[in-house]
Amino acid sequence: MNELSSQKRKYQALIERYDSLVKGCEIHREHIQWDLQELAEVMPMTTEQLNLLPRPQLAILDQYVFRFSKLQDALGNKLFPAIMGLLNEEEIRMPWADIADQLEKYHVLESAEDWGLMREARNELAHDYPLDDDMKVASLNAIYKYTPDLLKIFQQAKSFAEPYKQRLLSKLAT
Repeated sequence: MNELSSQKRKYQALIERYDSLVKGCEIHREHIQWDLQELAEVMPMTTEQLNLLPRPQLAILDQYVFRFSKLQDALGNKLFPAIMGLLNEEEIRMPWADIADQLEKYHVLESAEDWGLMREARNELAHDYPLDDDMKVASLNAIYKYTPDLLKIFQQAKSFAEPYKQRLLSKLAT
């Protein structure tokens, strides 16, 4: 009896972690979509456009970069491992390459290599924020190009995870 309740607590923890992470990712997704609407007239942009942006649009651009980075980080470092936990019915620790290979196999990621390229583009802005305006614009345009892919991956991840979440919920109900 105690082992059964321990198993159910484990399932409940996996589901709660997953749900919490999805909620956080949804917030980032909503901000990204709003930011893109506000930046529609200037994206993709040129160096000249960047230099002429008024402060309010620069603030939106900064928020967009921040939310893109947060969403990609949350997916790769938190949600994807949580999905693997739902799939395996226990919290697991796997190297990122193994998680990416599994998610590619399940068609959550079209290409683990493309995910890496998206991450590189994000890192150029997040960590190296280039002083050269041309490089900065190239990086901004790269994440702009990757945004539909990132949002699609998030949706695919949720769709993939749902049956595994439901399986655990049904085990909790028994």
